[in-house]
Amino acid sequence: MAAILRTDRVDYPIMRTVRVPVGKQLENGAIAKLGENEGRPDANEVYAADLLTNAKGDVFVLVAHDGHHYDVRETERDFVAKENDLVRAYLLQMGERYTIAKAHVSGVVAKGDILEPKAGTYQLQKCAAPATGVNLVAKVVEVLTWCGQESYKIEILNK
Repeated sequence: MAAILRTDRVDYPIMRTVRVPVGKQLENGAIAKLGENEGRPDANEVYAADLLTNAKGDVFVLVAHDGHHYDVRETERDFVAKENDLVRAYLLQMGERYTIAKAHVSGVVAKGDILEPKAGTYQLQKCAAPATGVNLVAKVVEVLTWCGQESYKIEILNK
């Protein structure tokens, strides 16, 4: 069963289309580094969904694809984006709130913890030193079970 996503407070979403890398799968709520524009004539404004790094200046997106519109027999719990699929992703903006599956956060975190990218993955992790962190992506607002899924409600901190 795939992870599901809830957009709790996303007033003016800025969407991008990203391509799932070869050999990878992404579920809704996964965090990716916005890669280069592919610049292909048949795929205008398609960006790579790169693995996370924790480098200064990285831009992050959250996979939020509505896959069930393409197959009425499926629900969002059936949706997993496979390699080379084009999926919708939101540019993360300060103040937005999302409820994401615990699977998208590495390790154990609690309410109030600050999250940063976990390099080489599509997950966030607890920031050990928030005062000196490079990319403070989100703050855990609530730990909850939503629609039977263990989840975290997060508020985006970065611009």
